[in-house]
Amino acid sequence: MNQEPDSPAAESPTVSVLMSVFRPDPAQFRRALVSILEQEFRDLELIVVEDPSEVDVAPVLAERPDPRIRHVKNPRPVALAASRNQALALARSEFVAIADADDICLPHRVGDQVAFLRAHPQVSLCGGQIEVIDDTGRSLGYRHYPCDPKTLATTLRRYNAIAHPTVLARRAALTAVAGYDVDAGSGEDYDLWSRLVVAGHALANLDRVVLQYRVHEGSTKATRLRATLDATLRVKRTYWRAQMGFGDRARMLGERALRLLPAGVVQWLFLRRHLRRLPPSEAARG
Repeated sequence: MNQEPDSPAAESPTVSVLMSVFRPDPAQFRRALVSILEQEFRDLELIVVEDPSEVDVAPVLAERPDPRIRHVKNPRPVALAASRNQALALARSEFVAIADADDICLPHRVGDQVAFLRAHPQVSLCGGQIEVIDDTGRSLGYRHYPCDPKTLATTLRRYNAIAHPTVLARRAALTAVAGYDVDAGSGEDYDLWSRLVVAGHALANLDRVVLQYRVHEGSTKATRLRATLDATLRVKRTYWRAQMGFGDRARMLGERALRLLPAGVVQWLFLRRHLRRLPPSEAARG
């Protein structure tokens, strides 16, 4: 059995931030934690579901005694999708936000996304644009994602058009489709977005940078690249094959070829192809 969450807040918050943690870098986890607790939007809780490792997050959490933090430590490691579902099941809020233990949420992130979903009741989930940073926090560039729900739904048949750790969603929408599929492997987020769209939900991205997304050699993002490619291909075959055009199918062939390359090369190619020098607002003016 899991431990009961530590220090639950007295009342149900508006937003539950869900963070699954396994062997985090303490310094990066500390920065991620501070970026959530110091959001301009204060009516939130942070649910940390930790898988056991040689790195214990309790000492870092103790540095920030905050009743909004709820901490669960599993007795043994579980699949990442299962850990995310644990956190989702613990949430008591109207909205849930996703966060990773090595990324940095910008101060306006949660407030902007809550305001957007309240202003657009037909939208079930929104992400945002990202600034990609390296292990030291140096900016590598910006990743731009489509914002309009119709464009985003069409784009999903080509690639995962929502950065997972930028997401804020209506909790009811995620639970209506049973959350993450534990059999989806490293594509649990892409699978979830696809199921939401197939079920009739509208998804969107803000046109503003909401997150500094960290990439480094030891990160889960880097070590799971080949598994993520495999999972991406499975999602496309499962949900989007009937709607694919020639370009979509050609992209799948390219992704199959990428599986044969070293993970470091794949990450380098990805960053070179997709990152832009300017954030979305400045790029639009240019």
